[in-house]
Amino acid sequence: GYVAPDEMFVGYTRKYSMAVWTGYSNRLTPIVGDGFLVAAKVYRSMITYLSEDDQPGDWTMPDGIYRNGQFVFQNGARPTWTETTSQSSSTEN
Repeated sequence: GYVAPDEMFVGYTRKYSMAVWTGYSNRLTPIVGDGFLVAAKVYRSMITYLSEDDQPGDWTMPDGIYRNGQFVFQNGARPTWTETTSQSSSTEN
């Protein structure tokens, strides 16, 4: 499993960009188990609310961004987490 002092989720739509950080002021208090994905859930709730009246539509992913599985990365960036079973596949691009 994962153990980390904090987590972040960053995403964007055609109209909005948002970064959500969750964690503890004491970095020695780790996030474990159900504490992960809180930032992603907050992002989803806020973007859903902000985009209620927007018309959905296709759009092109900006240059310099690529998708690897369910995650989106900026070219040259590497994930900040490690997982022994998928580390090599998630950091090779």
